[in-house]
Amino acid sequence: MKQSSKRRRRLSLGATWLCLALCALLAISWLASSRWTMFFMASQFGDSIMLKSGTFSYSWTSAELRNRLSTRFNEPLAPRWEWHFSERKTPIEWWTTFYVSTATGRCAITLPLWIPFALFATCGALLFFSRARKPLPNSCLCCGYDLSGAPAASPCPECAAPRPTSFVTRALNSLASLRSACSNRFAHSSVPTHNISAQP
Repeated sequence: MKQSSKRRRRLSLGATWLCLALCALLAISWLASSRWTMFFMASQFGDSIMLKSGTFSYSWTSAELRNRLSTRFNEPLAPRWEWHFSERKTPIEWWTTFYVSTATGRCAITLPLWIPFALFATCGALLFFSRARKPLPNSCLCCGYDLSGAPAASPCPECAAPRPTSFVTRALNSLASLRSACSNRFAHSSVPTHNISAQP
């Protein structure tokens, strides 16, 4: 149980950082695509993977169109991908579009980057607040195990973490330690005494 609890905490932390990294990557991609158009294109067929106007776009051609273009222009069927880069000339797009043409054999899908950003941001926030939420009374601060009925001085039976103590308890323990130290010091200190005899 102890190992499984630790593994769950590590997985939750790793998933939180993964969502944060993906959000950062999507934000950088959106900023870049809002200024430039960047895409890989198979020049002989027109297939492309594109970042443009705040979106991710993928377009592809059917196998029939590929064969027809390859035969007509004497091009190989294997796509030759080339990198293209230019200034953005179209307005920012905010909605998903899907294009299918049976006549031309071309298809395209466009996904705005804010949609996966919002999805990963929501998942990361839920994971973060689930780890940082206030623990229930009489529960372990590390794994949330119910400590009701367990001895006050014993560690958590689930993850072996030390039992939480309240601020008042810690303050009283500190005062008791200070009083004990002061008592021991004065008990071992030697105080000189003077015998005063009454004069006749």
